[in-house]
Amino acid sequence: MRSQSYDGASNMSGKQMGLASKPSSRELYHSLQGALVESRHYTRLRLDAL
Repeated sequence: MRSQSYDGASNMSGKQMGLASKPSSRELYHSLQGALVESRHYTRLRLDAL
């Protein structure tokens, strides 16, 4: 659920910046970075819960 909203936010920011040259690669990088941060945060929460 959260990953989808994060991808949507990254896509919106990419469109707003107006990257017409290569928006796909940058959006991919941002979405991947966001997913890494989300998963890291989630695993940290799980470890704290344990």
